[in-house]
Amino acid sequence: MNNSASSNIEPHIISADAQIVRGGNGNIFIDQGCIIHPKAKIIAEGDCSIFIGKFNIIEENVVIRAVPKFNPQSNLKETVTVMIGNFNIFKVGCEIENTNIYHHNVFDYRCKLEENYIESKIIITPGVKLPRKVPIKAGAIIIDDSTTMPNFNFNEEENTIKVKALYSLLTPILLKGKTIQLINNMIVALN
Repeated sequence: MNNSASSNIEPHIISADAQIVRGGNGNIFIDQGCIIHPKAKIIAEGDCSIFIGKFNIIEENVVIRAVPKFNPQSNLKETVTVMIGNFNIFKVGCEIENTNIYHHNVFDYRCKLEENYIESKIIITPGVKLPRKVPIKAGAIIIDDSTTMPNFNFNEEENTIKVKALYSLLTPILLKGKTIQLINNMIVALN
């Protein structure tokens, strides 16, 4: 690997008080520039996997979970892979289960999603609990479980700048506490 190219990579910062739990043969992959706050939980149960893209901010008490789903036709539990894109913000207390998420979304305080598909440039307001298996199309503001309005003003470039600014602001604060270091997505050090 070329050292000059790797020097531009922003490390991810994971609080030692966060829970990253992988069961069975599943994987949890966290890409560069992510911040995972204390008390956040990322849980891949059974052989399920979670892949988190670049520059995601995951605040306190957020739960992101991949759970095997029961298939009544086969009478077996099937593995699930949760894919999360880039530049998403997960605010305090939101819960995400078996939900695939694209890029540039904001999940506000204590919202709850289960088995949804979230496209890009979506804002889910505080406390919203989406019905299961509802796909949310790009460019929407979700007011409550049945009210959606278009989000004409969402700007990906501004969101990218905002998320990177949050990363820059939060990194020195979180590094003052205990954090874990991942190399090739394996825990190798605790500072």
